[in-house]
Amino acid sequence: MSPHVVFPNDLSSSISRRTLTALASVLVLAAPATAQIMGTVTGRVTDASSGAPIADAQVRVIGTTTGVMTRMDGSYRLALAPGRHELRVSRIGYAAARDSVVLDAAVTVTKDFRLEQTGLALDQIVVTGTPRWKRRCRWTFSRVRISRTPDSPRQAR
Repeated sequence: MSPHVVFPNDLSSSISRRTLTALASVLVLAAPATAQIMGTVTGRVTDASSGAPIADAQVRVIGTTTGVMTRMDGSYRLALAPGRHELRVSRIGYAAARDSVVLDAAVTVTKDFRLEQTGLALDQIVVTGTPRWKRRCRWTFSRVRISRTPDSPRQAR
């Protein structure tokens, strides 16, 4: 057996393999360079009174569709283009908070948020129904009346 020898008619396939190998090398080497263009914002969202982490809070970049939810430990991580960004953090039962960050390329900035609890006032309602016999279903409701409980405050209409 002799070693592999490239003949002139195989030269074109050899060049195309070399071209593809060179192109793949450039793409693999360029990927980390493009990843370094972005900056990163990390931080924690906590309760202002207890310091407990707030899970599932929304951390959004105002003016964009970019945003993340906080993890169970209240932490978040956003990859953004360099520049100034306005962040808004919100969660049901808490007052929203806003702050701005300035990012440089390939830099990680830490931005923590402390949210104040707010009370949610919901009106209490009572739903009552009148049963009516139907052949196909055992019970249906022919009339539903919604009224406020006697101790709930009345609101002006």
